[in-house]
Amino acid sequence: MSDLSLQFDRLEGFTRFEHAAMATSFVLHLRSNGLDAAQLRSAAGEATRLLDELESRLSFYRETSEVTRINRAAPGEVLRGSEATLI
Repeated sequence: MSDLSLQFDRLEGFTRFEHAAMATSFVLHLRSNGLDAAQLRSAAGEATRLLDELESRLSFYRETSEVTRINRAAPGEVLRGSEATLI
C-alpha cells in the first residue's frame, strides 16, 4: 500500500482539525469564510461524527458493526443494512 500525502503551500485563513478513525488520521483544513472559531469546531465535529458513524457501521473489527453482522449471517438469512453499508 502506498503512502499518500498532500502538502498545501497556502493554508492561511484555514483552521486545521485532526481526527483518528479507521486506523488512520483524518486532517480537515476548514476555511472560515466569516465563521467564528466555535462554528468551525462545530463543522469539524459534525464531519468527525460522520466518520465515526461510518467506522462503526463498516468496521470488520467491531462486533456490533453491520459488516460483522453480514459476515456472521447464516446462508439465506435476511438482514437490514443502512444505505451507507449497502453502497
